[in-house]
Amino acid sequence: MSVFRKLQGLLGRYESEIWIRVVGSALSTITGLMVRPFLVLYLYDQLDGSVLLPMIVVGLSPLCGMVVSWFGGGISDRLGRKPVMIASLLVQMLCMIGYALS
Repeated sequence: MSVFRKLQGLLGRYESEIWIRVVGSALSTITGLMVRPFLVLYLYDQLDGSVLLPMIVVGLSPLCGMVVSWFGGGISDRLGRKPVMIASLLVQMLCMIGYALS
């Protein structure tokens, strides 16, 4: 069996919504990993050598993600997956805009 047939079998196994979520999560994670090191260096320079505050600013995003994910399942059970996913993407967009403006 060729690699392309295996790939087609994998892609066809899941609905397109799943792949949209996978690609969106991958892009979001990659962009976050690209922005955070430069944000730490920039904040370090702007705060005249303070190390703690840039680390807190950059570390709050994953920490908030962990805390919110504990409650996300219950919220999505009550409200539905689609509204919760749209709301989370909007909040994430606002956070990225905040990163850019900071």
